[in-house]
Amino acid sequence: MRALATVLFALALGAACGGGPRLERHPTSASASTPVPKPSVVASSSAGDEEVRRATRWENAAFGCFSGGSWMEALGSIGEERTLATVRRCRTLMTEALGKQPDDDAALASLRAIEPAAVEALVAAINKHGGDGALVRLFADAAREAL
Repeated sequence: MRALATVLFALALGAACGGGPRLERHPTSASASTPVPKPSVVASSSAGDEEVRRATRWENAAFGCFSGGSWMEALGSIGEERTLATVRRCRTLMTEALGKQPDDDAALASLRAIEPAAVEALVAAINKHGGDGALVRLFADAAREAL
């Protein structure tokens, strides 16, 4: 089971790191005399893209919330800083994705404990905004198993 948790953590980390702008690939020419165009960054500011960015931010916050100190340790945080950053990520999910009040300690505790009901509510919010809730669910299951 620990190996499964490690694989899911690595997959989630790869997905979390791949959320930046996408490069548009141009076909290369076989001829050496034809210059190859530089890739251009594909940018769009539609409302749908903003929703997907929000969902991606929530996915990343979920990975940090569910894995706790190990996520922050990988980012270079030490000591109390790890706990504070984890709580901040969980509160972001609680207020933005789930619509709870910032002082709702019960909602915070359920997210930090990776309770199935809280995870399903979060997955529904992420899916509603165009994210990948299934990945968050798998990561939550792996993190719960690792606990």
